Amino acid sequence: MFEVEIEFQGQRARKVLGGGSRWRIGRQKGCEVHVADPHVSADHAELIQEGEVLRIARTNGSNPIMLDGEVVENAVLRAGARFSIGQSTFTLHQSATQPAPGGGDLSGTKLLDTVDVLSSAPQSRQAALALAAAEASGSPAEAAQQSALALLERVSKIVGEDANAEALAGGILRLACERLKADRGLIARVADGDRLEIFASEGFPPGTQVGELVSKTVLKKILEERKTALVNDTGSRESGLLNVRSIEANRIRALACAPVLDAQGRLSALLYIDSLERPGEFNAREGELLVWLGQFYRLLADNLELRRRLEAEVVTLKEKAQQGADLIAESPAMIKLLERAAKAAASDAHVLILGESGSGKEVVARFIHQHSPRAAKGFVARNCAAIPETLFESELFGHRKGAFTGATSDRKGAFLEADLGTIFLDEIGDLAYECQAKLLRAIQDKMVRPVGADREYAVDVRIVSATNKDLREGIRDKQFREDLFYRIGTVSLTVPPLRERVEDIGPLARHFCKTLSGGGRTLSPAAEEKLRGYDWPGNVRELRAVIEQAVIFAAGGEVQPDELNLATPETLALGAQSLVEAERRHILKVLRDCNGNKTECARQLGIARSTLVVKLKAYGVP
Repeated sequence: MFEVEIEFQGQRARKVLGGGSRWRIGRQKGCEVHVADPHVSADHAELIQEGEVLRIARTNGSNPIMLDGEVVENAVLRAGARFSIGQSTFTLHQSATQPAPGGGDLSGTKLLDTVDVLSSAPQSRQAALALAAAEASGSPAEAAQQSALALLERVSKIVGEDANAEALAGGILRLACERLKADRGLIARVADGDRLEIFASEGFPPGTQVGELVSKTVLKKILEERKTALVNDTGSRESGLLNVRSIEANRIRALACAPVLDAQGRLSALLYIDSLERPGEFNAREGELLVWLGQFYRLLADNLELRRRLEAEVVTLKEKAQQGADLIAESPAMIKLLERAAKAAASDAHVLILGESGSGKEVVARFIHQHSPRAAKGFVARNCAAIPETLFESELFGHRKGAFTGATSDRKGAFLEADLGTIFLDEIGDLAYECQAKLLRAIQDKMVRPVGADREYAVDVRIVSATNKDLREGIRDKQFREDLFYRIGTVSLTVPPLRERVEDIGPLARHFCKTLSGGGRTLSPAAEEKLRGYDWPGNVRELRAVIEQAVIFAAGGEVQPDELNLATPETLALGAQSLVEAERRHILKVLRDCNGNKTECARQLGIARSTLVVKLKAYGVP
């Protein structure tokens, strides 16, 4: 088994690669190797188990994988390998887990007092534990019940304290060694039918293998017949042990090995203990106790895994419910925006998000909410352009039953719905001027009065607003209140249009294709190239619509370029857009074609470079 050590911005973390043969590396929370580095893609790469080595392969990552100073797409990794993605460094380590034991002629193994794990004893499990614990501890028979209660109390304590699988296994091992007067113990999981991997150990040096302790014959007996093996004649060279010199060097006097069965009766692990100084052998009662401790471990481990999966599912469902669409950021412009948004989210300041229609302003607003201290509370969205002036107070502040015609029941309103959470006011630039004063008062006073109510209610909300309009121009034209502008715009963020973040087009298109087709369709490389060459006046919203139509009408499993219904140059004619907007789009397109070279861009446009610089500065392009 391998472990990956992750280093990012001076912080280190370790991830054990267990529970499968493939592990994803990425920024999204569902990845097994999760990193917060914004330069790592949401689903960047994959680690694949191949025998004694791992293979790394880039999947949907934008930035390269660097290994030994070289860019790699697919490479073999061994213990000690060190690679990097973005600003994160990953180091591969070999854990204490080892492969299956070796073979040999071991027919001379002596097995004593073997207990059939599947036998149905007449006493209950608690009674069996009581008798075994009493005999193991040397207590008299009348103290059996008290001993059993003490044992169950220890197991309960392990469950309460150990919140992960490794700690749980260590707790059970320590309990087994203590109760059975053993010096060492280990739990080896069964993988690939009969291969054994040490998952946890107590008292063993690193690199210990199961085959050094128990013979192949004993292991075969346990694996095939579900028996608990008690080997007590370890001093005899005729005992059939695999490594007599190792046994003698460690002075092992007795050992016991019990199978651990899952809920379907299949062998899932082995629980092993041995003694170096024990005066007597392990007896049948002690073997029974070892069996039951193994079964307790399996039950607790299964419950722990079930809880982990349920918690992960809850997180996933919550994210889907809150977000509605994944935030994909591969371009430098979007990564910089997310860095600013994350810093803004940590504060409680009101945020104004600017950007063209369809560029993803609401997705950024949800990102801010999810990364803020208010994430556990509500995110309530309202489109100001769709609220009639006569219903503004009812929509935002609520109303009482009978307050006006049609008010058939009480309504909270957006502010009370989002109390302690976030209100997202989309298209705030379209809010009627008369309504802006009422909104400003609610923000300043942190109080709202529902229509028809006889008192005000205190509210604590964060305002995140968005618009595609120039609010400063609206202030000059007396269409937007200046005092409201400064209230809602403590922090201002601008979402770049899709044409200025070409690196995001491919990942976004793949995401929409996968989700809209249920994983049934993919995009061909030629189709992706065609998408990257389009100007996207409708931004991300238009991209989603194009992919949705292609998914519906595609002839095969892979969407081809001619199946993308993109607007032709004729349909992209000036139409109703202003000459200034047409000039801006043309200049930015030529600049992209010149890979950002302003001198070449000015030459192709037939204007002076200084003129181009002035125009770009007016567009907000550095």
